[in-house]
Amino acid sequence: MYAITIVFQPLPGRTQELIDLSLAIVGPSRAEPDNLFFDVLISEDRNELVFYEAYADEAGFARHMDAAHTKAWQVQALPMILESSIRFPAHRSLAPVP
Repeated sequence: MYAITIVFQPLPGRTQELIDLSLAIVGPSRAEPDNLFFDVLISEDRNELVFYEAYADEAGFARHMDAAHTKAWQVQALPMILESSIRFPAHRSLAPVP
């Protein structure tokens, strides 16, 4: 398993727009064959949007990054983001995937 958590800080006044755009890729991302988990979280103060994702392997994550819905999200969302970071670097599971 390959898991990653990415934190985005929306530009002021763009939070809801970024949330809506991000929620629109949940379904297509979860439908990817190698996706194990994809969720969009928001901090209580609404200053951070978090993508919490897990894939069967690193190649599955690479395919997600190449997917049309991911690339379209990047084109639309990146101008709404003040700052982003991988808060918890990508992890590989030590236990076998059930």
